[in-house]
Amino acid sequence: MEVLNDKIPGDSYFSNESNQVTSEIQNLITQTGISLTNTDLNQLNKAVANQISNGTFYKDIGTFNNYILNAIPNRQAPFEYRDGMTMEFIAQHTNTGNAIVNAGPGTKLITGTSNGGEITLGDRVTLKYRLNTDDVVIANSVKISKEVENVITGTGQVFTSSDFNQLGKGIAAYSANSSFYNDAGTVNTHVLTVIGLNQSPPIYIDGLTAEFIAANTNTGPSLVALPGLPVKNIVNTSSGNEIQVGNRYTLKYRLSSDDFEIVLINLSALRRFSPGHLKGMIISNNVTNPNTDIDISSGSTVDDNDTVDLELNSLITKEIDNTWATESAAGGLADSLTPVQTSTTYHIFILGKLDGTTDAGFDTSINGTNLLADAAVISAGFVTGRRIGFCITDSSANILRYQWIGDYCYWNEPVNEFTGTVTSAPSTKTFQNLPVGISVNYGVTITTSAPNATPSFMRIYNPDIPDISVTGQNSHIVQDASTGDSGQTLFHNLIINCNLLAQARLAAVVTANTNVSSVNIKYVIDTRGKE
Repeated sequence: MEVLNDKIPGDSYFSNESNQVTSEIQNLITQTGISLTNTDLNQLNKAVANQISNGTFYKDIGTFNNYILNAIPNRQAPFEYRDGMTMEFIAQHTNTGNAIVNAGPGTKLITGTSNGGEITLGDRVTLKYRLNTDDVVIANSVKISKEVENVITGTGQVFTSSDFNQLGKGIAAYSANSSFYNDAGTVNTHVLTVIGLNQSPPIYIDGLTAEFIAANTNTGPSLVALPGLPVKNIVNTSSGNEIQVGNRYTLKYRLSSDDFEIVLINLSALRRFSPGHLKGMIISNNVTNPNTDIDISSGSTVDDNDTVDLELNSLITKEIDNTWATESAAGGLADSLTPVQTSTTYHIFILGKLDGTTDAGFDTSINGTNLLADAAVISAGFVTGRRIGFCITDSSANILRYQWIGDYCYWNEPVNEFTGTVTSAPSTKTFQNLPVGISVNYGVTITTSAPNATPSFMRIYNPDIPDISVTGQNSHIVQDASTGDSGQTLFHNLIINCNLLAQARLAAVVTANTNVSSVNIKYVIDTRGKE
């Protein structure tokens, strides 16, 4: 339509000028789908309302990263971009990188779409033109709502329109646990993974903290990596043992040196029991299979390193004649030690994971070396343990019968270990019914028999103690037969200490003939690591 000059009284009004105005009005009405009629004088008003109500919505007919917007039917497309102009459409493609849009007046960059995924197939997208930068930005409340929903559902909440505090709850949940990770790494490399629905940071920033319970003890310079981010050095870990299994560590990232430093060590992380703690976990022969199975009662302890709490919530039964497997009523012997041997000491261990989950097993090593190296044990996730006692097999590879009361192991029947002549020269005896690998106190009954009326003295002692001449003053046994009690038998109850090889030394002095003795073990005192 041409420019129509303002009219003043007396001016002429030509038909072509009038027709132009009429045509503009009619075109506006018909473009919105309204049929012209002389019976409705509100058609212009309706047409304007239609244009305004749908004026910002377009149809996307473009391709990936190139959104071509067509005006919907009965609508007029804009002839130029103006500051603040809004464009809405349902995306037909998800962008994979920098995207552009054309709503008619020309192509413009959609700023903020460089990563890809900012515009998703099926989303209703709102764009706004910025005159000062000659580009468009996503100004989409639907997109914002989706981000909010992701924060809420990411913390395990079910998204609902009836609770308007879910975003706050989600942020609180992330804040409470955001810096704590699971250590899924190996020795000297701590690979940290998120726990549950937590999110990991997209980049390392100065002062970023990471907390974890160490799964391994370092032996030298150590590394750490957060999920999806590069590996970084942990400073001051060159000597080894700076990071110890079971302890909780807090690391802080330093931008200036691009590394992490240890800022906090919690030696009692998740700990309830004091070092050396052992309560319950009493050992006994299984009633049904006493020759091969051991029962361990419920109880609590800490591992041999005093770093992990271990708790057995119910009785567990382990079989010494089968290779180790998880749970009760299952094998307990390390695969490398099968089959079970005769006349052998087997130390009994509670096995533990870092989360306190427990099991049990048998090992000839007092440190549980064979058990902890067993493939099945490793596969099940057990990384530490505590020795809680022992059992000994007889000449038929059956477990000797015994009863434990606290730290006292009572053999069901006293076992004869030695019968013979004790001379003045110390004689080392290996006792078959004492555990090998630990030095224990044990209770014995010694029978002495004097064939004549001559005083006799006897000593039984730990081989680690220097040999001493046996006299009446330092002997354990005094056989006084000076009053004519020839052939008399006396019984003596003693607590003796043996060496790591279950050995003791016997020595005696007699003034005439010999002193014949027998030694029977009644019980063993095993403090089970509490000393």
